[in-house]
Amino acid sequence: MVRKIFAYGASGAAIALLALAGAWVKVDSALAHSDLERSTPADGEVLAEAPERVDAYFGQEMSRSQGFPKMTVVNEAGDTIADETVLDDADRKHLSVELPPSLPEGRYTVIWHTLSDEDGEEAQGAFHYYVGEGPGATGAPNATPGATDALEPTSAPVDENGDDDGGVPAWALVVGIIGGVVVGGGAGLAFGRRG
Repeated sequence: MVRKIFAYGASGAAIALLALAGAWVKVDSALAHSDLERSTPADGEVLAEAPERVDAYFGQEMSRSQGFPKMTVVNEAGDTIADETVLDDADRKHLSVELPPSLPEGRYTVIWHTLSDEDGEEAQGAFHYYVGEGPGATGAPNATPGATDALEPTSAPVDENGDDDGGVPAWALVVGIIGGVVVGGGAGLAFGRRG
């Protein structure tokens, strides 16, 4: 009797783990789409001249609600340069902000905060671009310590394959869970047959 309960318990645990893994992948995929997909200027881009505006494109359409969406551009000292956010009604995945003319050389940080129109989830993050020389160039302006350090992205950046840059990819986690269930279930069956 104990062996049968153990065998059924292992099967039940396997089914539960598979269901949990499937739900996690579904949630992870849904949340990944509300993040920033690309921008002009791009993250880390070095420009010879200051751009006229910043454009950002997201994975889901955004809601114009509760003061969202917001996009703010700050300089190295953390001073706001521009924050008149425009949500493109023709493409509600597109935000832009016009910049003042003739901005000086240096590092600029774009901070964004959005509310998805599709799932109601908030997302936020930041990226940098440079006017003049980049961060490693001789004579390049240095960031003011602490001025924009707290403005780093709060969501993991997405690479070209759609995976986040940190942590374990979803497919590897699912394969690991399934492998563990198969090995554990086999061990349970073998244990049950011994007695």
